[in-house]
Amino acid sequence: MKTVFSQRREKLKSIMRSSGLDVFVVTSNKDIYYYTGVSLPEEEAGLLLISSDRPRLFVSPLLAVKESVKGLQISAIQNARQIRNLIPKGRIGFDEYDMRYYLLKKLKKPGTKWIESAERIKEPRMVKDRGEIRMIKKAISLTSLALKGLEIYGNTEENIARRIEASFIENGGEKAFATIVASGKNSSMIHYTPANRVVKRRRPVIIDCGARYSGYCADISRTLCDSCGKKHRRVYEDVRSIQEEIIDHAKEGVKFSELQEIYEKEMKRLGYRVMHSFGHGVGLDVHERPYRSDILRKGMVITVEPGVYIKNSGGVRIEDMIVIRKGRPKILSENVRL
Repeated sequence: MKTVFSQRREKLKSIMRSSGLDVFVVTSNKDIYYYTGVSLPEEEAGLLLISSDRPRLFVSPLLAVKESVKGLQISAIQNARQIRNLIPKGRIGFDEYDMRYYLLKKLKKPGTKWIESAERIKEPRMVKDRGEIRMIKKAISLTSLALKGLEIYGNTEENIARRIEASFIENGGEKAFATIVASGKNSSMIHYTPANRVVKRRRPVIIDCGARYSGYCADISRTLCDSCGKKHRRVYEDVRSIQEEIIDHAKEGVKFSELQEIYEKEMKRLGYRVMHSFGHGVGLDVHERPYRSDILRKGMVITVEPGVYIKNSGGVRIEDMIVIRKGRPKILSENVRL
Protein backbone atom coordinates (compact mmCIF):
# COMPACT_ATOMS: atom_id res chain seq x y z
CA MET A 1 0.00 0.00 0.00
CA LYS A 2 1.39 3.37 -1.02
CA THR A 3 1.99 5.99 1.64
CA VAL A 4 0.87 9.59 1.26
CA PHE A 5 4.53 10.52 0.68
CA SER A 6 5.07 7.95 -2.08
CA GLN A 7 1.87 9.19 -3.74
CA ARG A 8 3.21 12.74 -3.63
CA ARG A 9 6.50 11.62 -5.17
CA GLU A 10 4.61 9.86 -7.96
CA LYS A 11 2.74 13.08 -8.67
CA LEU A 12 6.03 14.97 -8.79
CA LYS A 13 7.40 12.38 -11.21
CA SER A 14 4.38 12.94 -13.43
CA ILE A 15 5.04 16.69 -13.42
CA MET A 16 8.70 15.96 -14.20
CA ARG A 17 7.82 13.86 -17.24
CA SER A 18 5.17 16.27 -18.55
CA SER A 19 7.69 19.12 -18.23
CA GLY A 20 10.25 17.28 -20.34
CA LEU A 21 12.63 16.87 -17.41
CA ASP A 22 14.74 13.85 -16.48
CA VAL A 23 15.44 14.67 -12.82
CA PHE A 24 14.21 16.94 -10.05
CA VAL A 25 16.79 18.11 -7.51
CA VAL A 26 14.82 19.15 -4.41
CA THR A 27 16.75 21.21 -1.84
CA SER A 28 14.14 23.04 0.27
CA ASN A 29 13.70 21.32 3.66
CA LYS A 30 9.96 22.08 3.48
CA ASP A 31 9.70 20.31 0.11
CA ILE A 32 11.81 17.41 1.37
CA TYR A 33 9.43 17.01 4.32
CA TYR A 34 6.40 17.18 2.01
CA TYR A 35 7.72 14.45 -0.30
CA THR A 36 9.39 12.14 2.23
CA GLY A 37 8.05 12.84 5.73
CA VAL A 38 11.64 13.36 6.90
CA SER A 39 11.90 16.55 8.94
CA LEU A 40 15.32 18.19 8.77
CA PRO A 41 16.44 20.97 11.12
CA GLU A 42 16.33 24.40 9.51
CA GLU A 43 20.10 24.80 9.82
CA GLU A 44 20.86 21.43 8.14
CA ALA A 45 20.87 20.95 4.38
CA GLY A 46 19.35 18.00 2.58
CA LEU A 47 18.92 17.02 -1.07
CA LEU A 48 16.29 14.79 -2.66
CA LEU A 49 16.80 13.27 -6.11
CA ILE A 50 13.61 12.40 -8.00
CA SER A 51 14.12 10.50 -11.24
CA SER A 52 12.88 7.36 -12.98
CA ASP A 53 14.88 5.34 -10.44
CA ARG A 54 14.20 4.93 -6.73
CA PRO A 55 14.25 8.38 -5.11
CA ARG A 56 17.31 9.16 -2.99
CA LEU A 57 17.53 11.50 -0.03
CA PHE A 58 20.90 12.84 1.08
CA VAL A 59 21.24 14.22 4.60
CA SER A 60 24.01 15.40 6.90
CA PRO A 61 26.00 12.53 8.47
CA LEU A 62 25.48 14.33 11.80
CA LEU A 63 21.75 13.66 11.77
CA ALA A 64 20.13 10.62 13.31
CA VAL A 65 17.81 9.77 10.41
CA LYS A 66 16.52 6.28 9.60
CA GLU A 67 18.55 4.61 6.87
CA SER A 68 15.47 3.69 4.94
CA VAL A 69 11.89 4.81 4.48
CA LYS A 70 9.51 2.76 2.37
CA GLY A 71 10.23 3.52 -1.28
CA LEU A 72 13.08 5.89 -0.41
CA GLN A 73 16.82 5.40 -0.08
CA ILE A 74 18.55 7.64 2.49
CA SER A 75 22.29 8.30 2.47
CA ALA A 76 24.67 10.53 4.39
CA ILE A 77 26.22 13.28 2.28
CA GLN A 78 29.96 12.80 1.92
CA ASN A 79 30.67 15.34 -0.80
CA ALA A 80 29.06 16.96 -3.85
CA ARG A 81 30.82 14.51 -6.20
CA GLN A 82 28.86 11.66 -4.61
CA ILE A 83 25.59 13.29 -5.74
CA ARG A 84 26.98 14.57 -9.04
CA ASN A 85 27.83 11.03 -10.14
CA LEU A 86 24.23 9.94 -9.58
CA ILE A 87 22.71 12.71 -11.69
CA PRO A 88 22.16 11.40 -15.24
CA LYS A 89 22.70 13.43 -18.37
CA GLY A 90 19.65 15.37 -19.49
CA ARG A 91 17.38 18.15 -18.31
CA ILE A 92 17.61 18.75 -14.57
CA GLY A 93 14.91 20.70 -12.74
CA PHE A 94 16.06 22.58 -9.62
CA ASP A 95 14.77 25.11 -7.10
CA GLU A 96 16.35 28.38 -8.16
CA TYR A 97 15.15 30.11 -4.99
CA ASP A 98 16.68 27.61 -2.60
CA MET A 99 19.75 25.98 -4.13
CA ARG A 100 23.02 27.66 -3.22
CA TYR A 101 25.13 28.83 -6.15
CA TYR A 102 28.28 27.00 -5.04
CA LEU A 103 26.34 23.69 -4.87
CA LEU A 104 24.86 24.26 -8.32
CA LYS A 105 28.37 24.81 -9.72
CA LYS A 106 29.61 21.57 -8.14
CA LEU A 107 26.67 19.50 -9.40
CA LYS A 108 26.76 20.71 -12.99
CA LYS A 109 28.50 18.43 -15.48
CA PRO A 110 28.71 18.00 -19.27
CA GLY A 111 25.55 16.70 -20.84
CA THR A 112 23.21 18.29 -18.31
CA LYS A 113 21.00 21.34 -18.70
CA TRP A 114 19.70 22.86 -15.47
CA ILE A 115 16.18 24.27 -15.64
CA GLU A 116 14.65 26.64 -13.06
CA SER A 117 11.76 24.61 -11.69
CA ALA A 118 10.80 25.89 -8.22
CA GLU A 119 7.17 26.42 -9.25
CA ARG A 120 6.90 22.88 -10.66
CA ILE A 121 8.41 21.32 -7.54
CA LYS A 122 6.07 23.20 -5.21
CA GLU A 123 2.92 22.88 -7.34
CA PRO A 124 1.48 19.77 -5.57
CA ARG A 125 1.70 21.56 -2.21
CA MET A 126 -1.05 24.00 -3.24
CA VAL A 127 -3.91 21.55 -2.64
CA LYS A 128 -4.04 20.22 0.91
CA ASP A 129 -5.21 16.73 1.78
CA ARG A 130 -7.25 15.88 4.88
CA GLY A 131 -4.17 15.23 6.98
CA GLU A 132 -2.66 18.59 6.09
CA ILE A 133 -5.89 20.46 6.83
CA ARG A 134 -6.05 18.65 10.17
CA MET A 135 -2.55 19.95 11.03
CA ILE A 136 -3.50 23.47 9.91
CA LYS A 137 -6.61 23.35 12.10
CA LYS A 138 -4.44 22.29 15.04
CA ALA A 139 -2.10 25.23 14.39
CA ILE A 140 -5.14 27.52 14.35
CA SER A 141 -6.42 26.08 17.64
CA LEU A 142 -3.02 26.74 19.26
CA THR A 143 -3.17 30.30 17.95
CA SER A 144 -6.67 30.74 19.36
CA LEU A 145 -5.56 29.37 22.72
CA ALA A 146 -2.64 31.82 22.85
CA LEU A 147 -4.96 34.79 22.29
CA LYS A 148 -7.50 33.83 24.95
CA GLY A 149 -7.31 35.84 28.16
CA LEU A 150 -4.40 38.00 27.02
CA GLU A 151 -3.72 41.03 29.18
CA ILE A 152 -3.45 43.70 26.53
CA TYR A 153 -4.15 47.16 27.92
CA GLY A 154 -1.41 48.33 30.29
CA ASN A 155 0.98 45.69 28.98
CA THR A 156 3.79 46.33 26.50
CA GLU A 157 3.77 45.20 22.89
CA GLU A 158 6.92 43.14 23.51
CA ASN A 159 5.46 41.34 26.52
CA ILE A 160 2.25 40.50 24.67
CA ALA A 161 4.22 39.05 21.75
CA ARG A 162 6.41 36.99 24.09
CA ARG A 163 3.36 35.66 25.93
CA ILE A 164 1.74 34.56 22.68
CA GLU A 165 4.86 32.76 21.45
CA ALA A 166 5.44 31.13 24.85
CA SER A 167 1.91 29.75 24.71
CA PHE A 168 2.63 28.12 21.34
CA ILE A 169 5.58 26.25 22.84
CA GLU A 170 3.80 25.36 26.09
CA ASN A 171 1.01 23.69 24.10
CA GLY A 172 3.13 21.63 21.71
CA GLY A 173 3.74 24.02 18.83
CA GLU A 174 6.09 26.81 17.88
CA LYS A 175 5.81 30.21 16.22
CA ALA A 176 5.29 30.19 12.46
CA PHE A 177 6.73 33.72 12.19
CA ALA A 178 7.63 36.65 14.42
CA THR A 179 4.50 37.89 16.19
CA ILE A 180 3.35 41.43 15.43
CA VAL A 181 1.75 43.50 18.17
CA ALA A 182 1.27 47.07 16.96
CA SER A 183 -0.66 49.62 19.00
CA GLY A 184 -1.76 53.20 18.37
CA LYS A 185 0.07 54.89 15.52
CA ASN A 186 2.39 51.87 15.28
CA SER A 187 -0.52 49.91 13.81
CA SER A 188 -0.17 51.98 10.64
CA MET A 189 3.06 50.03 9.89
CA ILE A 190 2.37 46.74 8.15
CA HIS A 191 5.40 44.66 9.23
CA TYR A 192 6.08 46.19 12.60
CA THR A 193 8.40 44.89 15.33
CA PRO A 194 6.86 45.07 18.84
CA ALA A 195 8.50 47.65 21.09
CA ASN A 196 8.61 48.45 24.79
CA ARG A 197 5.49 50.55 24.34
CA VAL A 198 2.52 50.31 26.70
CA VAL A 199 -0.74 49.52 24.93
CA LYS A 200 -3.39 52.12 25.73
CA ARG A 201 -7.14 52.21 25.24
CA ARG A 202 -9.03 54.18 22.58
CA ARG A 203 -6.49 53.36 19.85
CA PRO A 204 -6.41 50.32 17.55
CA VAL A 205 -4.18 47.33 18.34
CA ILE A 206 -3.21 44.86 15.59
CA ILE A 207 -2.05 41.40 16.60
CA ASP A 208 -0.77 39.26 13.73
CA CYS A 209 0.46 35.83 14.80
CA GLY A 210 0.38 32.14 14.04
CA ALA A 211 1.48 28.83 15.53
CA ARG A 212 3.22 26.09 13.61
CA TYR A 213 2.18 22.51 14.34
CA SER A 214 3.80 19.43 12.80
CA GLY A 215 5.25 21.70 10.12
CA TYR A 216 2.00 23.47 9.20
CA CYS A 217 1.32 27.15 9.81
CA ALA A 218 -1.46 29.38 11.00
CA ASP A 219 -1.54 33.08 10.09
CA ILE A 220 -4.25 35.19 11.70
CA SER A 221 -4.65 38.92 12.36
CA ARG A 222 -7.05 40.57 14.74
CA THR A 223 -7.56 44.28 15.40
CA LEU A 224 -8.79 45.32 18.83
CA CYS A 225 -10.84 48.46 18.32
CA ASP A 226 -13.66 48.23 20.88
CA SER A 227 -12.77 51.48 22.64
CA CYS A 228 -11.64 53.37 19.52
CA GLY A 229 -13.30 56.52 18.26
CA LYS A 230 -15.77 56.73 15.38
CA LYS A 231 -13.04 57.19 12.76
CA HIS A 232 -11.29 53.90 13.52
CA ARG A 233 -14.56 52.05 14.11
CA ARG A 234 -15.71 53.07 10.63
CA VAL A 235 -12.42 51.84 9.15
CA TYR A 236 -12.81 48.57 11.04
CA GLU A 237 -16.32 48.01 9.67
CA ASP A 238 -15.12 48.85 6.14
CA VAL A 239 -12.27 46.33 6.37
CA ARG A 240 -14.66 43.68 7.68
CA SER A 241 -17.08 44.28 4.77
CA ILE A 242 -14.24 44.09 2.23
CA GLN A 243 -13.08 40.80 3.72
CA GLU A 244 -16.60 39.35 3.51
CA GLU A 245 -16.87 40.43 -0.13
CA ILE A 246 -13.61 38.66 -1.03
CA ILE A 247 -14.54 35.50 0.88
CA ASP A 248 -17.90 35.35 -0.92
CA HIS A 249 -16.07 35.17 -4.26
CA ALA A 250 -13.33 32.72 -3.20
CA LYS A 251 -14.62 29.56 -4.89
CA GLU A 252 -13.23 26.70 -6.90
CA GLY A 253 -12.45 27.80 -10.47
CA VAL A 254 -11.86 31.48 -9.65
CA LYS A 255 -8.45 32.98 -10.44
CA PHE A 256 -6.42 34.17 -7.47
CA SER A 257 -5.89 37.44 -9.36
CA GLU A 258 -9.67 37.98 -9.56
CA LEU A 259 -9.82 38.20 -5.77
CA GLN A 260 -7.07 40.79 -5.84
CA GLU A 261 -9.08 42.80 -8.37
CA ILE A 262 -12.14 42.69 -6.09
CA TYR A 263 -9.96 43.84 -3.19
CA GLU A 264 -8.54 46.77 -5.13
CA LYS A 265 -11.95 47.76 -6.46
CA GLU A 266 -13.55 47.78 -3.00
CA MET A 267 -10.64 49.65 -1.43
CA LYS A 268 -10.82 52.31 -4.13
CA ARG A 269 -14.62 52.60 -3.78
CA LEU A 270 -14.24 53.30 -0.07
CA GLY A 271 -11.37 55.73 -0.58
CA TYR A 272 -8.49 53.63 0.76
CA ARG A 273 -5.00 52.97 -0.59
CA VAL A 274 -4.02 49.35 -1.35
CA MET A 275 -0.82 48.58 0.59
CA HIS A 276 -0.53 44.80 0.12
CA SER A 277 -2.19 41.76 -1.42
CA PHE A 278 -5.61 40.61 -0.22
CA GLY A 279 -4.00 37.39 1.02
CA HIS A 280 -1.79 34.41 0.21
CA GLY A 281 -1.56 30.65 0.30
CA VAL A 282 -0.45 29.04 3.54
CA GLY A 283 0.74 25.57 4.53
CA LEU A 284 4.26 24.40 5.29
CA ASP A 285 5.31 27.98 4.53
CA VAL A 286 3.49 31.01 5.86
CA HIS A 287 3.47 32.44 2.32
CA GLU A 288 3.15 29.96 -0.53
CA ARG A 289 1.11 29.31 -3.65
CA PRO A 290 -1.56 29.86 -4.88
CA TYR A 291 -0.93 33.35 -6.16
CA ARG A 292 -1.12 35.52 -9.29
CA SER A 293 -2.63 33.49 -12.17
CA ASP A 294 -3.22 30.31 -10.16
CA ILE A 295 -6.79 29.04 -10.30
CA LEU A 296 -8.39 28.21 -6.96
CA ARG A 297 -9.06 24.52 -6.39
CA LYS A 298 -10.87 22.55 -3.74
CA GLY A 299 -8.56 21.97 -0.79
CA MET A 300 -6.42 25.07 -1.19
CA VAL A 301 -5.93 27.05 2.01
CA ILE A 302 -5.48 30.80 1.72
CA THR A 303 -5.67 33.87 3.93
CA VAL A 304 -7.92 36.87 3.34
CA GLU A 305 -6.35 39.89 5.03
CA PRO A 306 -7.54 43.31 3.85
CA GLY A 307 -5.88 46.20 5.66
CA VAL A 308 -6.13 49.95 5.91
CA TYR A 309 -3.25 51.99 7.33
CA ILE A 310 -3.47 55.70 8.16
CA LYS A 311 -0.08 57.31 8.74
CA ASN A 312 0.48 58.66 12.27
CA SER A 313 -3.01 57.55 13.25
CA GLY A 314 -3.38 53.78 13.17
CA GLY A 315 -4.41 50.81 11.10
CA VAL A 316 -6.85 47.94 10.85
CA ARG A 317 -6.13 44.47 9.48
CA ILE A 318 -8.40 41.45 9.75
CA GLU A 319 -6.95 38.16 8.54
CA ASP A 320 -8.69 34.81 8.41
CA MET A 321 -7.75 31.45 6.91
CA ILE A 322 -10.17 29.74 4.54
CA VAL A 323 -10.26 26.43 2.68
CA ILE A 324 -11.57 26.53 -0.89
CA ARG A 325 -14.65 24.48 -1.79
CA LYS A 326 -17.09 24.39 -4.71
CA GLY A 327 -19.43 26.82 -2.99
CA ARG A 328 -18.62 29.37 -0.34
CA PRO A 329 -15.32 28.53 1.38
CA LYS A 330 -15.08 27.35 4.96
CA ILE A 331 -13.56 29.90 7.35
CA LEU A 332 -11.14 27.87 9.45
CA SER A 333 -10.31 30.67 11.90
CA GLU A 334 -13.73 32.20 12.50
CA ASN A 335 -13.71 31.23 16.19
CA VAL A 336 -10.38 32.92 16.94
CA ARG A 337 -11.09 35.83 19.28
CA LEU A 338 -9.12 38.33 21.33
